[in-house]
Amino acid sequence: DIGRENLDYVVPLDAELEERARAYIDLDEATLALRQAAFAAGERIRHPIFGPGTVTAVDAGQTCYTVQFDGLKTERTIQFGAPLERE
Repeated sequence: DIGRENLDYVVPLDAELEERARAYIDLDEATLALRQAAFAAGERIRHPIFGPGTVTAVDAGQTCYTVQFDGLKTERTIQFGAPLERE
């Protein structure tokens, strides 16, 4: 990202290697974005199938929420990418 003009190369960089590295970085950045929680513990949310509920825990390492849905007796684990909305 700093530009080739700002680098001194001992050996010219292989274009294919640079392309593969950029693809890897783009994928990693997309994955990182998914790992960031959109909701915090205590927030009210709505799921299209399970309905309304409360986020009881956020696990960034596992990229999931624990949610107690109003209509269910037990908590459910829901991935960060699930279609949840704020209530």
